[in-house]
Amino acid sequence: MQRLLSLYAKQQTSIEMIYLAKSGQITQRKVSLLQLNGQSVFAYCHLRNRKRTFILENILSFVPLKDNRNTLSS
Repeated sequence: MQRLLSLYAKQQTSIEMIYLAKSGQITQRKVSLLQLNGQSVFAYCHLRNRKRTFILENILSFVPLKDNRNTLSS
């Protein structure tokens, strides 16, 4: 998973992911990957409209967005 996320970050490909929050709530988010740091991902979250840190083990699934462009530039 980390290798694929790293590739998407280098290609500036945004993803849609299913994420398990600290509260136990499962959310679907569109994010623009910025940086991978060991066991976490720093990304711009389009649900919250700000930069967030996501724990890798809490990312339940992800897919690249269909337009294959980083949505930060749109």
